[in-house]
Amino acid sequence: MRFLRTILFGAVMACCGCEEPVAATDPAAADRTSGAPAAGGPSVPGLSNCCSKEEAGATVPGTSVYQLESTWQDQSGAERQLVSFRGRPVVMAMIFTTCEYACPRIMSDLKRIEEALGEGREKVRFVLVSFDAEHDQPRVLAEYAKTQDLDLARWTLLHGAEADVRELAGALGIKFKKSTAVGFSHSNAISLLDVDGRITLQLQGLGVEPAELLAALREPGQ
Repeated sequence: MRFLRTILFGAVMACCGCEEPVAATDPAAADRTSGAPAAGGPSVPGLSNCCSKEEAGATVPGTSVYQLESTWQDQSGAERQLVSFRGRPVVMAMIFTTCEYACPRIMSDLKRIEEALGEGREKVRFVLVSFDAEHDQPRVLAEYAKTQDLDLARWTLLHGAEADVRELAGALGIKFKKSTAVGFSHSNAISLLDVDGRITLQLQGLGVEPAELLAALREPGQ
């Protein structure tokens, strides 16, 4: 399965190189759009049913983000793979802790989703993945979780190697690049993964109405 990592990395590098990503300081990034993929989940860039873990005898679907074999560190410093989130729906976003414009607004949107879920929030995992492989080490993420008042029974913050960050961003369809002005410029998205790690819905932009995502989380089987 190692070739999957190579394909994903190449795809996202090509993507980031050919088009300017949505800048974190660009007001246009706050467009309010959302999309619901077709039944069965969307195709994940670089992932397909061909030669998947499913075919190798495992049960992870071929279009699952959990096909990625990268190893991450959470805010406690513990190593984990993305497949460790399997079994519960996951609300996932990519941010960096020194971001002053887009990321605080993404956090606000995530907290609004968490609050709107009420008691149902206990069945959902919120996962934040940092773009900043150099700065956002586990201790920094732990402090960020504290300042954001995140309940770590529901929230996990992940630090990964630069290549793994790019690979996951490619799988989620998120563009980003380093910026001397703001640290990182990036597109803004909140992704909903089903219990098997397939992307079922994404909210694009900032301040997006979360009703569609909330409805999806409340569906039977989620």
